[in-house]
Amino acid sequence: CGARRGPCPLVSAALARRPLPRPTSPPAVKGPLNFLSVAVHKMTGLPASQLGLRDRGVLVTGHKADVVVFDPETFQDRSTFDDPHQLAVGVDVLAVNGQVVIDGGEHTGILPGRVLRGR
Repeated sequence: CGARRGPCPLVSAALARRPLPRPTSPPAVKGPLNFLSVAVHKMTGLPASQLGLRDRGVLVTGHKADVVVFDPETFQDRSTFDDPHQLAVGVDVLAVNGQVVIDGGEHTGILPGRVLRGR
């Protein structure tokens, strides 16, 4: 299993829900700015290009806007294997397809996401 061979059948929901906070948790955010920018690229532009999602992964006019505004001092994953459905803390704003889903850390009730299929 893996990125090139497909999903792993034994991966729990806790792992499936935590692609963002782990690479941006301390010490990543407390290190050099370049380290944080590389971590963000690995979660955005890199997978989008690997999956052939041409209108995602970078903030460019005409692309789909999936944006997370977070506080690097408080941003962390709270999910565990025993309680996998915990959202990350420290997210101020989350926009999916250009629509605000989390504002001020609270869910707005909007669900604009959809399943993306690569190449």
